[in-house]
Amino acid sequence: TTIQQHVDERAARQPEATYLIAPETGAAMTYRELQRASCELAGFLHARGLAKGDKVALMLANGYQTARLLIGVMYGGYTVAPLNLLSQRSQLAYVLEHSDAKLVFTSSDLEPRLREAMQGLARAIEVMVVDPDAVSIIADEVAVEAFEPTALIPNDDALLMYTSGTTGAPKGVLHTHASVIAGGMYTSDAHRLAASDRVMCSLPLYHINGQIVTTVAPLVHGGSVVIPHRFSVTNYWETVARHGCTWINVVPTIIAYLLNAPGPR
Repeated sequence: TTIQQHVDERAARQPEATYLIAPETGAAMTYRELQRASCELAGFLHARGLAKGDKVALMLANGYQTARLLIGVMYGGYTVAPLNLLSQRSQLAYVLEHSDAKLVFTSSDLEPRLREAMQGLARAIEVMVVDPDAVSIIADEVAVEAFEPTALIPNDDALLMYTSGTTGAPKGVLHTHASVIAGGMYTSDAHRLAASDRVMCSLPLYHINGQIVTTVAPLVHGGSVVIPHRFSVTNYWETVARHGCTWINVVPTIIAYLLNAPGPR
């Protein structure tokens, strides 16, 4: 199966069910809206000359649009390449060149770092600045509603991740749609998750954990995800409670911060 098939299936079976919530703005996205946004993005990228399999990089902090772009790029048959926001200039430059990215989505606050890293690259890469909190990033005049993305197969490329580069240059690791969906299925099955479940995702979407465990898994079992901009000790449990999350996804460092917070609830 593919990301495209899962989005289409959810939009058909539970169109008005919530897929994503952005707690800072209160914006919520249904599965029908996710499908529509993914189709629009596929048409938008096609109109800019991108072909199936082309790499689309994301240099964005967590947000409504970050999750939408992560899923939407794969839905359209392109390969999404999230960039680690903690990377140094040399690492960013290497990954941008090595990945053969054709276009990079970034935010206004991160654009200067991206432009600096792109200086001296052998080829031009289009940069599109977006607001991670915006409900829409595609201009109304772009006619993409009639565009039908190419049908995908499980072995098509979906996600390009890079290793940390601690022992040399970062290494690109390609994940197919089958690999991405398998990760979501294993998470869903292991925790017996269902459509009534909602996860709190405070891990960055440029990391495989945040991508697969808390963004793809809900798509597989029909649940939903709450994605704040970043992890915050101050309002973590309030956000979990306010949005009715039934499970959370954390790493040991986050657990330590929560346990050692002043005035634990």
